[in-house]
Amino acid sequence: MKVLLGLLLCAVASQAFLFKKIKTVSELDVNKYSGRWYEMYNSLIQRQTFEKNSYCTTATYRLAADGKTILVHNSGRISAPKGRLNAINGTAYQTDAANFPGELIVSFPGTPQSKKANYLVVKLGPEVNGEYAYTIITSNYKAFTWILARDVKSFRANYEQEALEYLKNNGYNWFWNRPRKVFQGEECIYPPM
Repeated sequence: MKVLLGLLLCAVASQAFLFKKIKTVSELDVNKYSGRWYEMYNSLIQRQTFEKNSYCTTATYRLAADGKTILVHNSGRISAPKGRLNAINGTAYQTDAANFPGELIVSFPGTPQSKKANYLVVKLGPEVNGEYAYTIITSNYKAFTWILARDVKSFRANYEQEALEYLKNNGYNWFWNRPRKVFQGEECIYPPM
């Protein structure tokens, strides 16, 4: 399986010329982005690697005391909604907040440090109660896809079709990056904030 995924990554990278520079959002207020997010959709590569067998996955972002670094806490349950907790902490920062606010570098312990933005915010939902309602994130070459939402039920009722339509119309329909629903249900056990 690892060999197959390696070949897949090479195939995606070799087709890089097919992809234009990814256009990210022109405004991103980190304070409105901070807080808990529920992962509603992801894509094949992360589903077969670092999010394998994950349920009830969340991402929590918090601005550090320096006012620039974003503290990242990702968590999920393994194999079932009440399965073993799997979590990792990392950091993120905007590469050029003034000109490209939607381009961030995210890093986690034990992973290679990127010198190029690897967390690209391509769409933000409307502001609700001082926070963005949902966000769509990708990576270089559109290899990864995520849709995160503040509230699972509200997203499904109000924004899911809009977000999926955006992905469909913007090149996220390849087998490796098309959105795949992540389990978020009443039986999920989420870590404390």
